[in-house]
Amino acid sequence: MRQNNFAGGNLTGPNAKIAFLHLHKTGGTSFDAFLRRILPTHRFAPRDGAGKIDPAALDAGYDAYSGHYRAADMASLPTDLIKVTILREPTERLLSHYYFHKSYRVENIARFGRPLLLKTKTSSLGLLLEDAEYVDFYSRFYVKALDPDYRGHGKPSLERALDFLSGFDAIGVTSRLQTLMAQVAARLGASLPGDAPMLNSRKALEDLDGFEKAAIEPLTAAQLARIEDIVGEDRILYDFALTRAM
Repeated sequence: MRQNNFAGGNLTGPNAKIAFLHLHKTGGTSFDAFLRRILPTHRFAPRDGAGKIDPAALDAGYDAYSGHYRAADMASLPTDLIKVTILREPTERLLSHYYFHKSYRVENIARFGRPLLLKTKTSSLGLLLEDAEYVDFYSRFYVKALDPDYRGHGKPSLERALDFLSGFDAIGVTSRLQTLMAQVAARLGASLPGDAPMLNSRKALEDLDGFEKAAIEPLTAAQLARIEDIVGEDRILYDFALTRAM
């Protein structure tokens, strides 16, 4: 597969600016930590404890935007940015998201006030795969996240998401995260840290306050097929990402 197609050849060196769109459970926390090791802290737009960038900061002229924000927000950012995102194999991503929520302690869930989290905590994955609310949350996850006009049109569009994704300068996949780190470090004129972080793994979560170990549930062939139905269009976007990742 070919190397990431870095568009805009002038966006290089230690003064280059970067926008990293962090999609949930794709290795983005590790990539963000990597960026913050090679770039000064003052260059980053502020974000909250959940990693969401303050909307007021999106057009404030920062040099680095790394965190959770909407695809539509990219239009508010400066144009002279290296745009980067990461996609994970869709079934792996869905299961990782499920076990991330499943690992929350009940008392931690109460702080968020989200009934869906409590439903995740108290139900098996098999039951949730037949729950309309849960399925709606996970269906077309990448399509919803990468369609900048989703909320304006009410229905997510794979075509718009694919067009948006194709405009990124570098698209990584989770299984090759260190390769993406090396590419971006070189583009920014920095050295790849020898101890590039790998954060938010399932094992690491078990040691964090508010989390606990969640047992892995065996999946039947029917459940795996159900998951494939849910992530079907997301797989098209992931397959495109594979063509852009080394």
